[in-house]
Amino acid sequence: DVKAKDVTSLVEVIYKAKVTQNTGENWEHTKLRLSTANPQAGNVKPDIYPWYLNFIMPQTMMLQGLNKKYINDVAPRSSQAITTNEMASIPVSITESQLSTEFSIAIPYTIMSDGKEYQIEIQSFSLPAVFEYVALPKVDADAFLTARIAGWEDLNLTPGSANIYFDGAYIGESYINPLSTGDTLALSLGRDKKIVIKREKLKELSSTRFLGSTKERAFTYEISVRNIKNELVTLVVEDQVPISQDKEIEVKIDELSGGIKNEETGKVFWKITLQPNETKKIKFAFAVKYPKNKMVNGL
Repeated sequence: DVKAKDVTSLVEVIYKAKVTQNTGENWEHTKLRLSTANPQAGNVKPDIYPWYLNFIMPQTMMLQGLNKKYINDVAPRSSQAITTNEMASIPVSITESQLSTEFSIAIPYTIMSDGKEYQIEIQSFSLPAVFEYVALPKVDADAFLTARIAGWEDLNLTPGSANIYFDGAYIGESYINPLSTGDTLALSLGRDKKIVIKREKLKELSSTRFLGSTKERAFTYEISVRNIKNELVTLVVEDQVPISQDKEIEVKIDELSGGIKNEETGKVFWKITLQPNETKKIKFAFAVKYPKNKMVNGL
């Protein structure tokens, strides 16, 4: 479970395990020892085979799409952070080996032999977090409250689902992936309907024209953000511009309204601050030029 009171509080992470048993014998008031090891997983080292390269024969006139495989981006982050780090006192001893971690729980539990799931609380932590609102209006019109947690590497967490509670109310389920290579663990705490976002293509500023043997298509988008909360809000807005993977396709950026562009992925980030009942607009524009006798996939 992940619990937060508000955007100025610590994030409480309660680490639990689901235990099921159908041995035919009830485990009554039993001290449990849980391990991250998986004896059912194959332990034989895999092999790699020859990597053959061949020419690809042309099939159609369709060009390769503009989208490139995303890598981790560095977006502007909120400066609001809590620095207190506290681990709750729970009678659990931890033993780490080269390949796994074991948790010996001093509190006895009763696990019936009925095939049902029983939740076992292992540890509880209060961790420093950086809270921020993030919006991706191209794919979703809502703003999401997120928490970025540092120091998670020492928690011995395993990947799994998490119940999210905010201000004492259950708001939904998320997923924790501690196997990420980043230095912070990002958690999505839920949608905030009091931040209203609208993204639209400005048709009057978007056009298609022919220049000799080339075709140029211009696109202009506007993102409108309104804060109907009673307090100031800092929001990171994310969108994108296309990336060319062919020298015959030229992408020209005409306007970004102060956004920060990642050259590898084409993602653009804006960090804006909104007073209560304030509305701000972001405009960005780009043009794509390519041979008029060819087609570009993705436009």
